[in-house]
Amino acid sequence: KRRQLQYIGRLMREEEHPEAISDAVETLREREEGGTLLARQIEAQREALVSAAPGERPALCARFGIPPQSTKEVEDLAARAANEREYRRPPHAFRALFRLLREIGQQGQD
Repeated sequence: KRRQLQYIGRLMREEEHPEAISDAVETLREREEGGTLLARQIEAQREALVSAAPGERPALCARFGIPPQSTKEVEDLAARAANEREYRRPPHAFRALFRLLREIGQQGQD
C-alpha cells in the first residue's frame, strides 16, 4: 500500500491537474473506512447474539433490525456458534453468522 501511494504521489507531481487523482484516492479511502466500520458493527452484533442467552436472541434480532423471516436462521447460527465456542470447535457457524448478518445488512440498504 505504501508503494502504491508513493507511485500515486509521483503521478500527481507529473500531472498538470492532480486534483482528479487526489479526489479519486480520497473516495477510495472513504469507501475503505466505511467497509471497516460496517464490519465492526456486524462483529459487535454477532458477538452480542452469540453471548446472549437463547431467550434473549429474538429481542436482539428485533433490535438489530433483522427481518422476521431471517430471525430463526440467525438464532440457530448463534446457538451453533455458542456451542462451537463452548466446546472449542472450529468456528464454522460463527463465520456463517457473520456472512448472514452482512447479507441481511446489504439487503436492507437496497
